[in-house]
Amino acid sequence: MQRLHTIISFIEGAFSSLSGSGFNLEHFTTAKTRFEEKVFVPQVFGNKISSLEVGTFLNYPLAVSVIRNVTEQEVNDIFDRINTYGHRLSDQERRQAGVQNDYVNRVRKIACSIRGDDSVDVLPLSSVPTISIDLPMAKHGYEIKGGSLLGSKWYSYGQRTA
Repeated sequence: MQRLHTIISFIEGAFSSLSGSGFNLEHFTTAKTRFEEKVFVPQVFGNKISSLEVGTFLNYPLAVSVIRNVTEQEVNDIFDRINTYGHRLSDQERRQAGVQNDYVNRVRKIACSIRGDDSVDVLPLSSVPTISIDLPMAKHGYEIKGGSLLGSKWYSYGQRTA
């Protein structure tokens, strides 16, 4: 989900390339149409990537697995196996990303209640920035600013703030 969010965010102009150039909507009709429909409002960058760079970006192959006619438990089992070989997710990441059972759902609902948030069971990809933390050095444009967490009970860079 994070990778897809990053790709879509770049296309929609949420951030620029490392060289400071924004995505050029003129060379991607689908994104241009979505912009004209006011689905998103991109930031304005002085430079835009070239049509060749847009083509290279859009033609980059992404590995995708399509699994049909499986149960939710089978999807969770596959997710667990994939994550066994790479970076091990924290318990919290596993609770939120793939392990679904009555206990995990109950813990999530209690945590939401304690935090006072109104989390939904299904979050549209376009809403990810509204729940993501933008740390002072990152500046991705997420709604929750890491700097605003200072002085609260939140942790910042691994240290408890008072």
